[in-house]
Amino acid sequence: MAEFARYTVGKLAGTEPAAQPCFDPVGSLEVATTEERWADLHRKHGWASFWGVEGARLVNAAECSRLHPLLEQERLRGGLYVASDGLANAVQAGEELARRATSRGARFLGGQTVLDVLSRSGRVTGVVSGSGTVPAAWSSCALASGERKSADGRPHRAAAAHGAPVRPHRVGTAPG
Repeated sequence: MAEFARYTVGKLAGTEPAAQPCFDPVGSLEVATTEERWADLHRKHGWASFWGVEGARLVNAAECSRLHPLLEQERLRGGLYVASDGLANAVQAGEELARRATSRGARFLGGQTVLDVLSRSGRVTGVVSGSGTVPAAWSSCALASGERKSADGRPHRAAAAHGAPVRPHRVGTAPG
């Protein structure tokens, strides 16, 4: 997950949207008010160090209050500060990444009902939607949790109406 987070931050930090940035590197601060929570932050710091998370460090209560002035120093044990963390603007990021992908030949087919996922030798080769078959070397689908059956009776998740919660899936295949 740490490597994926680094990749995502690098990708979003390198975008140049017209209006707002896709990633705002504001850092993060988790605080502890109990000994148990403080011990947990020590554990998290150990994992962050092991995985090479840049800028992760334990800070005392005074530093927590300096970083976030609304915190009451006397109520804190300490905190875990990660300078390299930030906030992603999901809408801006999605639009910018879609623009980049489209400029490289990707197509987005929204509002489709996925009826089947085609495969050969264990690799996805295309998607059958209500509008027809779309062959694909790479397929990325946002699928809601509606259960559907393919022509041969296998269950498939199907895209639902607008406003339904979605879960992203990415499938890669080799040519041929």
